[in-house]
Amino acid sequence: MLPLNAEIDLPFPARILRVDIQAATDSHPDSVELSLLPMPEANWLIQLRFTGVKDLAITKWSADGIHCALFEVSRLDQTGPQASRSPEIAWMVGDFKTDAITFLARTAEVISVQKMPS
Repeated sequence: MLPLNAEIDLPFPARILRVDIQAATDSHPDSVELSLLPMPEANWLIQLRFTGVKDLAITKWSADGIHCALFEVSRLDQTGPQASRSPEIAWMVGDFKTDAITFLARTAEVISVQKMPS
């Protein structure tokens, strides 16, 4: 799992507020940035960046975001079937319980974890 901070551990229920998709350019790889709130308390705003994204699927988007039953960012088993298909892919991302959002990525990075004001 991708480490966040001492108070937050993946996986958790979440609401994704923003999905920013950037196509690859000569100087930067393709990327997806997510802004999300762990639920139900929504005490934290978490921003994550992923590059080398493949197989992005968003199936359950509503007016107030993407509701994930269990959002996770997990390292792929490099000996499993996904590794042989895409050896450059290192991360599985999304809600694999309801498939609200799912994708594979080469890199995963925490941009920021901010405590929300009470």
